[in-house]
Amino acid sequence: MIDFVVSISFMNDMNWSDISMFLHVARAGGLNGAAQTASLSAPSLGRRMAALEADLGKRLFERRQTGYRLTSDGAALLELAEGMENTAMRILRWRDQASAQRQVRVSAGSWMTRYLLENFGDLWRASDPFSLSFVTSDKRLNISRREADIGIRNARPQEAGLAGQRLGTVDFAVYGVEGPWIIPSVSTPSANWSRDQGGDSVEVSEPRHVLDLLRAGGGKGVLPTFVGDPLALKRVGARIDALTHRQYLVFHDDDRFDPAIREVINRLRGLLERLPQAQ
Repeated sequence: MIDFVVSISFMNDMNWSDISMFLHVARAGGLNGAAQTASLSAPSLGRRMAALEADLGKRLFERRQTGYRLTSDGAALLELAEGMENTAMRILRWRDQASAQRQVRVSAGSWMTRYLLENFGDLWRASDPFSLSFVTSDKRLNISRREADIGIRNARPQEAGLAGQRLGTVDFAVYGVEGPWIIPSVSTPSANWSRDQGGDSVEVSEPRHVLDLLRAGGGKGVLPTFVGDPLALKRVGARIDALTHRQYLVFHDDDRFDPAIREVINRLRGLLERLPQAQ
C-alpha cells in the first residue's frame, strides 16, 4: 500500500504533458522537428526536456549538433511512455464505442479523398450509428497511434499491430498540353517523378491545383488515371509504368471486429473495387 501511495503521489507531481512533449522530441530526433508537431517552440521544448530530466534524475538525451539522441534511459522511457499512450488511446476507443454516435476517420491522399467524397453516398447513410471523418494527407499517418482508423495506402503495412486488405492497382499518366511541368510541393512518387523529368516547371501548393492548371491549359502534369480519364483530359504520353502501384486498406488489428470500422471497411472495399481503370 505504501508503494502504491508513493507511486500515485509521484505521478501527481509529474506533468503528463512533459511526457507527451518527450514523445514528440524522441520521435522527431530533435527540437526543431518536434516543434512542428508539439505546438511549442524549440527553446520551450528544450527547457521542458531539461526539467523532465531533473525531475526523473536521469539523462534522457545526448544533445548533438545534428539533434537529440536517446540515451539508454531515454529509450527505456520511450517504451514506457508509448505503452501509456497506447493504453490511453484504448480507453478513448472504449469510450467512443459506448457512444451512440461514434466517428470513423478515413485517411487517404488528395486524389483518393476526392474520389471518396464524390461517392460519399456509397460510404455513409443517415441511419448509420456512426459518422465519417476524412483526413487528407499525402504523408502516411500513424494508425498505430490512432491518427486515423482506416488508411488507404500504396504499400502493404509493415508496422506491428496493423492489418491490411489488398485492393486493385492505380495507374498514372501525364495530362495537359506541352509546356511546363505542373508539380505540387509535396514528396509523393508522382511529384518526385515529375521533378526528375527536368525542364521548366510551375510549383503549386496543393495537388488539387495541378488539376486546376491542367484545365486552364497551363502545361502538363501527372494525375491518377481514375482522375484524368473520367474528365476526358488530354493525355501526353502513355501510362507511367514506374508509378503503377497496388492499394491496401490498412487498419489496426484491434479494430477488425469493431462493427463501425468493419462496416466502413466493407463499403470502402466495394467502392474501390469500382475505381475506374486506365484505358
